[in-house]
This record gives sequence, C-alpha cells and structure tokens, in this order.
Amino acid sequence: MEHEYNYYNFSESDIENLKLLYEQLRAQTMFIYSDFLSYLATIEGIQLIYSKYDPNIPSDIYNPDITALQSLYVAIIARLMIANVAFTKYDILINKFYNGEIDFSLQPNIDINISNVLSTLGYMYALRGARGIYERDITQPVFGVR
Repeated sequence: MEHEYNYYNFSESDIENLKLLYEQLRAQTMFIYSDFLSYLATIEGIQLIYSKYDPNIPSDIYNPDITALQSLYVAIIARLMIANVAFTKYDILINKFYNGEIDFSLQPNIDINISNVLSTLGYMYALRGARGIYERDITQPVFGVR
C-alpha cells in the first residue's frame, strides 16, 4: 500500500490519515462480521426452540450461545481498534496543538475517546452477561446482545 502513497505524492499528514482510515475500515469490517455472527446466533436460537417441537428440524444445531460469545469477542476487538484510531488521531492533534500548528478545540476528539472507552466497557459487560448465561443454562439462548 505504501507505493500508492508515493504514486499520488501525498503529504505526510494525508498518509497518516489514510493509514488511520484503513485501520478504521478493517475495524468496521469486523463489526459487520460481528453483526453477522449475532444474526446467526439469533437464527440458531430460533431453530433450537423449533427443533424441540418439530421432528423435521435437526436437533443437533450448533450451540447459539457460542456464536453469540464469538460475536461479542469480535465486537470487542473491533471497538478496541476503533478506539486506537481515535486515540492515535488525538495524539497527533494534541502535538500539533502544542506546536501551534492548530488552534481549534480538541474537545470533540476527547468526547469521541470517552465514547470509545464507555462503549468498550459496555461490550465487556455484555460479554460478562453472555458468559454467565452460557455457564448457567445452556438450554436458554443468550438474549439482548448486539
């Protein structure tokens, strides 16, 4: 990818921004995968309940709780990636601020960083709850995650 930067003769600042945006894009792709796993866990939970009453539906369905847990693990990794991007951008901007290169408020970046920390904590609590349900009762699907 570095050769593309040279081809377009980007500034150092634009190269930094592109690298962060590509990292953010990878994280967003992981969120899509996490959402798909969550969707799949819900479908598996529905099938699991129907399989109790309909002999035509296979009863050897993969455990939907495991899929729900996988979804949360992927979401946490993606959220940490997004947080890393936001904190890295803030570090770049704070250095520019102290060097007198910019004079605008960094409060929006601080708000985004706080949001990322809180969101990560939210995912961690969801994971804790999902693990608890999984360990407590494997006959009940995990509800309310994602």
